[in-house]
Amino acid sequence: MKKSDLAQVAVTAMLAVFLTGATARESNLISLGPALSFPAEDEISVWWQSSADTKKHFVEYGMTPELGNTLAHAAATDTPFVTLSGLEPDRLYYYRVTSDNNQSAVRSFRTLKKKQDIDFLRVGIWADNQHGKEIFRKFTIPALKRAAPDFLMAIGDEVQNGDKPADWREQLYIPAARLLDTLAWLPVRGNHDGESSLARKMMPLKNNVQWYSFSAGPLYIVVLDTNLDYSPGSAQYKWFIGQTRSEAWTSAAFRVVAFHHPPWTNLWDNANYSGEKNVRAHLVPAIENAGTDVVLNGHAHCYEHAVRKTRTGITHYFIVGGGGGALDRVRTANWPDIVKEKSSYHIAVMDVSRSRLKLSITDTVSGSLIDEIQIP
Repeated sequence: MKKSDLAQVAVTAMLAVFLTGATARESNLISLGPALSFPAEDEISVWWQSSADTKKHFVEYGMTPELGNTLAHAAATDTPFVTLSGLEPDRLYYYRVTSDNNQSAVRSFRTLKKKQDIDFLRVGIWADNQHGKEIFRKFTIPALKRAAPDFLMAIGDEVQNGDKPADWREQLYIPAARLLDTLAWLPVRGNHDGESSLARKMMPLKNNVQWYSFSAGPLYIVVLDTNLDYSPGSAQYKWFIGQTRSEAWTSAAFRVVAFHHPPWTNLWDNANYSGEKNVRAHLVPAIENAGTDVVLNGHAHCYEHAVRKTRTGITHYFIVGGGGGALDRVRTANWPDIVKEKSSYHIAVMDVSRSRLKLSITDTVSGSLIDEIQIP
């Protein structure tokens, strides 16, 4: 987010009090959120949870705190998910959500620039906060805010038990309330998030898909779901291969693939796991044949960086699982491609320009730099 936006955002709550009579305390009916996701130059998605299953949900939005535009959620639900479209690029918008006659306070977000106008992009990344809600609240979230990214990515296991409503509330949406209401995220499902009907309500994906792609400026991202079948011949595998043959992929300056389960790890919480055999067998060849620059994983609660020389160049694999869950410290392997590892709480920040991608890993407790990689 631009620094010039911060002062405007800081007064939003006061303006909301004046304009709507809202207090700093959210309405009782708006129980979680709002949370933003899937940012773009002309649209953004808004999710929230109400404490009652009702038909009357809508988002008001506009370029001033007076708002002026309204988009309704058509169906009865307690978890509305609305995509605002037709927005202008690189503009600060204000918004609030309503369920029945209960409103959130006014929040704000900035749309992305037009693709051709993006010369620099910053992405804040974390994974595996799950049951470590105090670490997540005290260290991970402030570090992400200080990084001032254009948007966020979470590489899975945002909660410990995706079929338990309390975990979504206490481990993700309450601690991250004043992060996700201003910065949109791209979610990746992990094994703890799961594929239950509750998980799909609490972490919805656009068009109800399980895997998706995202493009912004010089960056093209493919998100896979390794909870589901990704073997050759599966729907997910075929879709992925199609993505890697698309014009959007081949013309991108930098190509990133994100999924939760890593092909390799040297660290775990016991001696029985050293990475996913099926990921190594099925996804790694496709990833490397496609000229992927960066792979983002979680699952292991540590930082690890593997470097693989391929026929098309070099692919970097990163485990960024230091979002808050109990750290993994047991050595389970010595994979030769892993060049750096550290068991510490951390975030990753990916800076992308038209000619360079830089990934910086920062210890969120000490504030020290763990690693920094530049491509090329």
